[in-house]
Amino acid sequence: MLYLTIILIKTDLSGKAQNKAKLQEKVGLPVRSDVPMIGIVSRLTRQKGFDAVVESLHRMLQEDIQIVLLGTGDPGFEQAFSWFSQVFPEKLSPISLSM
Repeated sequence: MLYLTIILIKTDLSGKAQNKAKLQEKVGLPVRSDVPMIGIVSRLTRQKGFDAVVESLHRMLQEDIQIVLLGTGDPGFEQAFSWFSQVFPEKLSPISLSM
């Protein structure tokens, strides 16, 4: 199960880096404080714009970023994210709901 280990409040974000490091560790990404992380929690459908996301994913993953995805939906989008996670395992982690 994924959850925040440190609760954040708008006046104190000091635990943000620790939460990010724990998430990176939990989903198998390299723990790096210097890289931006994009989190996606969504149903993977064309209506939500995932056709555009998948189309630009290769270009996005050329940048120094990490993406964590929690979602299911169109099998084609699920397969695309799975493929990209195998090609870029240090940058993309699609996670399952059972984690």
